[in-house]
Amino acid sequence: MQTSKNDEAYSHDKITEDNLKRDIAESIKGFAENALKKSSKYVSDKLHYEQINERIRAGDDLTIELPQLREVAAEDLDKIINKLMKKCDENIAQLWKLNAAKVTTTLTVKKQTQEHLARFGAIHKFTTKFGDVTVAVNTKGEFISVNIESDMQKKEEKLQALKSVINQIDLIRLQ
Repeated sequence: MQTSKNDEAYSHDKITEDNLKRDIAESIKGFAENALKKSSKYVSDKLHYEQINERIRAGDDLTIELPQLREVAAEDLDKIINKLMKKCDENIAQLWKLNAAKVTTTLTVKKQTQEHLARFGAIHKFTTKFGDVTVAVNTKGEFISVNIESDMQKKEEKLQALKSVINQIDLIRLQ
């Protein structure tokens, strides 16, 4: 009989939905901690660009604080700043994305004025041959919560789907 890595990892414990979900949550939380650390810089950069854009639109002369602006034509400035903000959004989305063929990620970012860190919400939808498993990650400050849902009704299918998610996460780690 052939056993998989995950079956061997659970050979000493009974394979349960809770054990599998715990392992998935721990792995995803590790990805989220890394993404949170790195994406906070991009959120700060984007807020900085937004402030510059607002001041320029209000007619402020920022060439004293930002001498580089003297080298840019006024009509190009808005495009350049918008491009920088878009690049920040793309970098943030890339940090939260799980690079696997059978995973889709949807990301929301909310910056609360009274909070130091932005709040991130990432929905990772894993497609398996048994059905879909959705892993929702939400942050508040440095606190990260992970919620796992599946659309399978049969227990054995749910266990197989969760094992498949663990295998996909292992492949992502190898990248």
